[in-house]
Amino acid sequence: MSTCFRRARSGLYVPALTGYATAVLADAPWGFWQCTETSGTTFVDASGNGRNMTLSGSGWTLNQIGPASSMPSVVWPAGDGNSANTTATFNSATGTVEAWVYLTANPSVDLSIAACQNNGGGSLTKFLKITSAGLVFFGTTASVGATSASALALNTWHHIVGSVGAAGTKLRIDKVTVGTAAATTSSTSALAAAIHRKLGGGTTTPGAVTIAAVAVWASQLSDAQTDAHYDAMAISLVGFGGSAATEKAGGGSTLTVPYPASGIAAGDVAVAYVSSNSSLLMSDNNGWTVAVTHSGGPTDTVVPSITLLWKVMTGSENGTNATITLPSTAVAIGRIAVWRGVSNSNPIDVTATFRDQTTASTTQAIPTLTPTIPGAVLIAASCLNSTTALITSIAGAGAFTLWGNLVSGTRAAGVGYYMFAGGATGTVTVTWNASARGEGVMLALRPAHT
Repeated sequence: MSTCFRRARSGLYVPALTGYATAVLADAPWGFWQCTETSGTTFVDASGNGRNMTLSGSGWTLNQIGPASSMPSVVWPAGDGNSANTTATFNSATGTVEAWVYLTANPSVDLSIAACQNNGGGSLTKFLKITSAGLVFFGTTASVGATSASALALNTWHHIVGSVGAAGTKLRIDKVTVGTAAATTSSTSALAAAIHRKLGGGTTTPGAVTIAAVAVWASQLSDAQTDAHYDAMAISLVGFGGSAATEKAGGGSTLTVPYPASGIAAGDVAVAYVSSNSSLLMSDNNGWTVAVTHSGGPTDTVVPSITLLWKVMTGSENGTNATITLPSTAVAIGRIAVWRGVSNSNPIDVTATFRDQTTASTTQAIPTLTPTIPGAVLIAASCLNSTTALITSIAGAGAFTLWGNLVSGTRAAGVGYYMFAGGATGTVTVTWNASARGEGVMLALRPAHT
């Protein structure tokens, strides 16, 4: 038996075969329910095995934002009696159960997330649950299995995997093993997959919870296999706009910057960097939100300003141009990159700025910037008060890729990005090929499932 729940949030998305779904299907699941339906009372089995689930009860909300913009989920309200079930027989003593879970509060009673159980109810085997203390449990009976040592963090998506087999009983959350136990023998007859609610009797009802993309295997998957499922949710680069940045070589207050020609989908996040020859600061405009901006300020008006902005895509931007309004007449250049897997509601994790007032400098160290979560993308951008000096590299603890190196009539600008895996980043260093003054900005993009 397997279940999907989730907190209601604004915004609907058309279901799509995500990178996550592709990774899951590559491991041939016994059943896979993406919970992408927009109406009705059936969850289709995406594994191709025909083990569809039927929803019972009422009050759920379909097609809500899930761990990624193209990966919907289902909101299950507080209360008992709501479930989704398939009657197909699960005959295996080994197995793996996997789901994405979002909680806003700990359940008031033990809550089953996804399980295999006897047809028509009764004893459970191979199931995930969250206890009233917020602990996550996976086991082959209600009390025999592996339990996390700490409560599940609230208000964020988690990838939870429980498995039993030759490697014992294992519980992993977000690629980390949080509990183990000896393998136990479980029943192999008349078992069905289901998504359901409260465990145990009584009148207390658990609170609302959201679950997306439930999958079940009849074998124990390796850590590498389930980690690959999680990694498929990582931020990825869709593409850059144009072969070079747009240069606005003349006074004006509007900058036109091309989007990538193709590949943009609803829920992708565009990041634009804009450099100006004026010590002005950008403001939110035309649907773009300023993430971080920096200017030479009153003590040094020669050094230009640089800004990173972001905007959530609708999917209709392919091959079109973005219009970014400058606060005043200025020469400006800019370029856009579009990313997939970025949070739509809170895309920016942390930011930093720097300034180098030394005319003879050829390098500048950006203060250490450490994202609060793994899977972030670091973007560092710098601008110079010279067109002779060009940015040659952006380096740090990780492998930065130089995104663009652009020139206008009065200054140069460059930007790079680094796919952040985890741990401290160290100081990021921007290097240019001739002496100049410069300044820059840096940010970390948050993955959608955090």
